[in-house]
Amino acid sequence: MFYKKAAFLFVFCTGLAGGFVFPALAQDATRQADDVAFFTSLEDVPLMPGLTEIPDETVSFDKPEGRIIESSAMMQGVNRQQVSLYYKVSLPQFGWGEVQENVFYRGQEYLELSFFRRGDVDYVRIMVRPTL
Repeated sequence: MFYKKAAFLFVFCTGLAGGFVFPALAQDATRQADDVAFFTSLEDVPLMPGLTEIPDETVSFDKPEGRIIESSAMMQGVNRQQVSLYYKVSLPQFGWGEVQENVFYRGQEYLELSFFRRGDVDYVRIMVRPTL
């Protein structure tokens, strides 16, 4: 529940701070915390409005060294810069610190965003892996 409340605060604050960056977020600023979507296998990573998770492409392993999870989402009406900025602003609220562009660190894990294109559709891949 903490993560959902933090996500609601993020959506609300970004809506107030400047709808020009995230027009969809500004419109959704009054959404209830329970309405914030998260990746199915990454329950503490919000699913940005404009992204549609592809559950069939999720790969997940639990190892003694930590978890490895890879999830993909289709980008609809958002571009790479918007997705990168959304996660740069929202992930720190979930304890992730950015160590380089599109790479975040928390505890003993890294989270990395990468982008790819299939046909004429753009996708974002989020990979969480243990530090080595």
